[in-house]
Amino acid sequence: MANITLKINGKDYSYEQGTSYEKIADDFQAENDGLIALVVENGKLKELSKKAVKDAEISFVTRRDEAGRKTYQRTVIVKMIIRTEVVS
Repeated sequence: MANITLKINGKDYSYEQGTSYEKIADDFQAENDGLIALVVENGKLKELSKKAVKDAEISFVTRRDEAGRKTYQRTVIVKMIIRTEVVS
């Protein structure tokens, strides 16, 4: 598979096309103050389960950010609903 270039924090990084944002976030987690919850790709929010498929500029959203907190809360609520349905 081809490589793509991702600009992160002003620096260019090469990743294999199709690498998940979760893997990329793992590579940069130590540099972030909070747990990474989302990626902003060229100005658009992306879930960590999505894949990087083209050259882009990305930044990370952590649970300390409003969008990150809301995403985390929504995930917890969905998991609670699913558990409740399974138990019922």
